[in-house]
Amino acid sequence: MYRRSICAGLVLGLLPGCATPPPLSPLRSGLAVSFTVVRAEGSGGELSVSNKALGSGMAAGAGSGAVLGGLWGLVCGPWAVLCIPLAATAGAGAGTAVGAAVGMTGALSKDKLALLRDRMVRAQRAHDPVDELRRHVTEKARRYWKLGVDPPAFVVTIQLQDIQLTSTRDEQVGFWVKALVSLRPAGQPPASTLEKAYRYAGPVSPLAVWLDNDSDFVDTSLSNAHSQIASQIVAELAAR
Repeated sequence: MYRRSICAGLVLGLLPGCATPPPLSPLRSGLAVSFTVVRAEGSGGELSVSNKALGSGMAAGAGSGAVLGGLWGLVCGPWAVLCIPLAATAGAGAGTAVGAAVGMTGALSKDKLALLRDRMVRAQRAHDPVDELRRHVTEKARRYWKLGVDPPAFVVTIQLQDIQLTSTRDEQVGFWVKALVSLRPAGQPPASTLEKAYRYAGPVSPLAVWLDNDSDFVDTSLSNAHSQIASQIVAELAAR
């Protein structure tokens, strides 16, 4: 009974970490609203490419290591209740290290990373991400609110972060688009500002598709991603 209480407490303690951020306050239709789209502070550097094989390798290594460690703890006999958790923890740590080493072998080579980054830079020069997101937001927002009216009733600022690329062991490449939205009544101090982060996962395709200069896959995928982010933001602000 005591151990059940401990487990219940741990589960309940973890729940707040899984809670989704509260929604932004919806804006009444017909209000004058100002939308500003800017690059997030610190963005504009070299595009990051995270190795998903590393994460999956570490997770798998930790899991198998914990199981093996737990089994080894059974040799403690009457002290097994103490040995098993300690052995499982030690096994998970060792398994994570092994999994990380295996996952590193799935990273893209430097040459392929350079080609991928170059392709993304050229795509973003041709279609500026901030301009793309601003266009999509404006198209969707004007269905609900009055834009370009001075003074506005509310100010919405959208900070577009750098695109986050991902790769897997078999050279499947994907990406994330993220934006931080701030909402406040016009003329009010920063303390009245509400904030929420939004993100959209783009399609995952072979590296060769990303590097194909004769294909519009990259341009279309990025445009769709910015359209989806804009839809998320506007839909929440327009919620009844």
